[in-house]
Amino acid sequence: MPDQEGEEVVDLKAGDKVHYIHGTEPTCRPATILSDGICERVKRGGNWLQFAHLSVGSEDSPATRETTREWDGIGRPNTWHLPGECPRHA
Repeated sequence: MPDQEGEEVVDLKAGDKVHYIHGTEPTCRPATILSDGICERVKRGGNWLQFAHLSVGSEDSPATRETTREWDGIGRPNTWHLPGECPRHA
């Protein structure tokens, strides 16, 4: 997703559907991007962390909650990823 200078490689927009991994739950939660793409970039070491504001759902409740979380294509806990990157549905 991010290139070497922290720029978005994928064009994200509000309303895009993504997956969110809550803690160590075995399945992803459905989520929707609320921000207009990446809303924050933070350089940590030699890597750029990219964050988006999300509305996260739950399998057992119609309620959602808002959160700003980091993108991670390999699926670390408490991060989001694109459906095509999903490590739990490969």
